[in-house]
Amino acid sequence: MLDALRSTNVALLAVPFALKVAAVFAASVRLSTVLGTLDVSVKPLDLWRVLMFGETINKVVPAGIGSIAYTTVKVGSSTKTLLSQIFDKVAFLVVMLVAGATAAAYNGQWRLVAACTTALVVGLLASAIAVNVMGPVLGEPQAMLRSLIASLAPGGGASARYLVASLASLACMSLAFWLLWAACNTPIPVGYAVACTAIVTVAIAVPVTINGIGLREWAIVLTLGPLDLPNATLALVILLAYAIGFAASLLGYFMSLW
Repeated sequence: MLDALRSTNVALLAVPFALKVAAVFAASVRLSTVLGTLDVSVKPLDLWRVLMFGETINKVVPAGIGSIAYTTVKVGSSTKTLLSQIFDKVAFLVVMLVAGATAAAYNGQWRLVAACTTALVVGLLASAIAVNVMGPVLGEPQAMLRSLIASLAPGGGASARYLVASLASLACMSLAFWLLWAACNTPIPVGYAVACTAIVTVAIAVPVTINGIGLREWAIVLTLGPLDLPNATLALVILLAYAIGFAASLLGYFMSLW
């Protein structure tokens, strides 16, 4: 791995870092759009600062739970903010599963397509059942949720903006991942970069490990296995991805002090 590290284009690593920050801004646009449908007005730039600090908290709390709690406290309107974040997480995971299945199909990874499709169908069915079964208990939040679905479903008033922001998030993260491999002088096909980004995003959303440690590596190996990449380079890219994420979290901490 030391040989791979010595040959790494260090200057190029600044671009994935910038794209990581841009992806968080795209996430702030997504969340601002969702909040807006519930009449909670927060500018994307203000949310960006909050979510950047949330990146810091996510380093020690699994599945972004810490970021959700912090954002809820900072934004206020606790019920609407919490529900908006949960909805955004689920909706974005749906986008990731669709993107992962599409990219995997392009790569000819049909088992991965089946896995993404199964997860998508099961997840949507479970969500629908949960909303209907929990309806009497949820009360007002259920009405809010139905309003969110109506506004952000295809044809809804905010659907186009949300979809564009979601695709921007995916594009930034996928390009950052592809550039990590390019910086290590081992470029991979763009389709694999998109599929891997989508699958990793879904995997680390499972609240099992802190910062997705273990799940991220499993998803990367699962997705990129057919490329038969050098183990040393694979390990280096994973470490660099962690380093860039940590650097972004430090930036988020300093942004919270402004």
